[in-house]
Amino acid sequence: MRKSLAVARFNGVEVRLHPTFALVFLWVLIDWRRFGFANGPAVLLFTFGLVALVFGCVLVHEFGHVFMARQQGVHVHDVSLSAVGGVARMDQMPENDPRTEVLIALAGPLANLAFAAALTPIIIVAGVYSGFSDLEQYARTVFQPSLIGLLTTLFYANLLLLVSNLLPAFPMDGGRIFRASLSTVLGRQTATRVAVGVGVALALLLLLFSIFVVQS
Repeated sequence: MRKSLAVARFNGVEVRLHPTFALVFLWVLIDWRRFGFANGPAVLLFTFGLVALVFGCVLVHEFGHVFMARQQGVHVHDVSLSAVGGVARMDQMPENDPRTEVLIALAGPLANLAFAAALTPIIIVAGVYSGFSDLEQYARTVFQPSLIGLLTTLFYANLLLLVSNLLPAFPMDGGRIFRASLSTVLGRQTATRVAVGVGVALALLLLLFSIFVVQS
């Protein structure tokens, strides 16, 4: 990540932005330009802010890994954000200690779960103030340019990060947990090959699902 730019430091860990990170906001700009800014520049600014906050949720996830890694004695170099997400760069974990890998991998999704749980009472209060009476009304506000829309979208983003990262697809967190579990029986190298194979198979299944089911 030599080409990345250091933009902040939190608890002694640098937060860096990869050049591809700018593509996220460029995509938002192009997508809104395609619709002719029909909803005005205020909504565009809201969308930029929402995207930035969603990547803040990615940082919450990565610092979950950071704090657990430090508790387990694993050195963390930095956290980098790019167009495809975030990564906490840390020293290689001991191969004979799968428990450490499981704890570090779980810490990211659990950080998102904790953040979603913290948002829940705020969303409920905002919904009651808005006169909501059922969950469907809350769900309709996702991506809406309003305060409650902002809150529900961040709640949704954290749940999405939680679920997607726990899929047993290496090198996602779920894949690392799967590998660590297998390594106690098969050894690390064989467990890695199996975890990678399962990850590839799952990616193909998701691709086929998106082609033949979502688009049908």
